[in-house]
Amino acid sequence: MTELPYRSLSARKAVPSYWHRPGEQICLHLGESPFPPTDAVQRAICDAAGAANYYPDTNAVALRDDLAGYVGHNVCPEQIIVGNGSDDLIQLTVQTFLPKGGTVVSFEPTFFYYGFCTAREGERYAPMFRRRADKYDLPPMEEIHSHIQREKPDLVFLANPNNPTGGLVDRDRVLQLLQRTPGTLVVDECYFEFAGQSVVDLIQEHSNLIVLRSLSKSFSLAGVRIGYAVACRERIDALERMALTFPVNAIAQTAARAALRETEIMRERIGKIITWRENLARELNQLGLDVFPSHTNFLLVCSGLLNKIPDDCALCLSKRGILVSNQTHTPGIEGTALRITVGTPDQLERLLQEIREFVTGY
Repeated sequence: MTELPYRSLSARKAVPSYWHRPGEQICLHLGESPFPPTDAVQRAICDAAGAANYYPDTNAVALRDDLAGYVGHNVCPEQIIVGNGSDDLIQLTVQTFLPKGGTVVSFEPTFFYYGFCTAREGERYAPMFRRRADKYDLPPMEEIHSHIQREKPDLVFLANPNNPTGGLVDRDRVLQLLQRTPGTLVVDECYFEFAGQSVVDLIQEHSNLIVLRSLSKSFSLAGVRIGYAVACRERIDALERMALTFPVNAIAQTAARAALRETEIMRERIGKIITWRENLARELNQLGLDVFPSHTNFLLVCSGLLNKIPDDCALCLSKRGILVSNQTHTPGIEGTALRITVGTPDQLERLLQEIREFVTGY
């Protein structure tokens, strides 16, 4: 079993409290959108607060109907379950489909919660490791197939695009992985709107596929916690039997429905973030740092051949009011590394000024 740094911690202690008051610091460490919810979404939240004395719809019927329309591909509301963010659904998936003595496979470095939930259940986590020299792409499919045959996992998690590396596995390789997975394959598409690629249509043909998505990043709703899973009806029914009675509060459901009516604004904002991301990547490359290809709203940045990121760079930046995610000790990451969320142009210019000083001395 791979020992992970958070294995012995409680859920709350494993995730430090990153809460901050808006405007106090430049927060580029959690993958949040630099844009607030739209005016229409904010009005819907305020209106919903007036009825907060009533319980929410435990089945989120209206929201699931809206999500089915958004997802498309003949997905019906009964093939969707909503949760308190995608983290909630990852935990629910592990509790539902990982039996006693079971095994989970993933591809490190990746989202820590897959390994954390497995460890919390006391079960076996047997990841494969990506290599920096390969841009943290998946290992060759032959190696993956051998690993799966040996480990016989009940659950396989694939973050696509991946967090914290930002890379994207093409559909053909995801389909190959799906065909080789004996248990359940969970494809985490939390950054789907940035990548524009999905395998959600494959749920109609593959009953062992679960697709996870979130409204946190692309729809600017990280603070209200809305995630959803798409799968065949049998898988959704199994998840619902394990879910909490009221998993998503009424204000969050209302906010999500309002946001889904603002898709044009969402796409316009994502276009801006992608432009800012590419500009940031170009500037960091010019500083002699390694910047990995990203299909998300963040960049993984490592020491390069020309310049080195100081080991205490994240700490020094935090003391200057800029928070970035230190990925140096993430399982599978080679060398000193930062994950930097794409903020506004003004925020990124401030960040670049500080990084230039750290890595070049001027």
